[in-house]
Amino acid sequence: MIRNAVLQDAQVIHALTAELGYSPSPETVSAQLEYLLNSDNQHVQLFEHREQPAGWIQFGKTYRVGSEPFIEITGLVVSARFRRLGIASALVNQARGFAAAENLKLRVRCNSQRSEAHRFYQALGFAVNKQQKVFELS
Repeated sequence: MIRNAVLQDAQVIHALTAELGYSPSPETVSAQLEYLLNSDNQHVQLFEHREQPAGWIQFGKTYRVGSEPFIEITGLVVSARFRRLGIASALVNQARGFAAAENLKLRVRCNSQRSEAHRFYQALGFAVNKQQKVFELS
């Protein structure tokens, strides 16, 4: 079952996210989730498999001065215990449906080291648009 996330899901989202090696604090996840839930342009949804949290997706409308708006999947996590059950595909289809309803393209960025995720997205019909490096200044 896919449902919209609520603030009480922050702990579950934190635990699922940690499985991929990302380590924001529980407080950060809670604060970010609260912000996103109050946004008209962002959506966070949770997949429950047999009443157990199995994965989540975040997607939303992205605006850039130099391009047309698009829908972007900005987070997708499925617990290792529940992979290969179609959960990630079902979550991506949520974003796909939203993009279609908005008549916008759907994009996703994926870490260059996650080759399994690359194959997953390509199997769903996504094509590589470009490759890039991310630079960060602390």
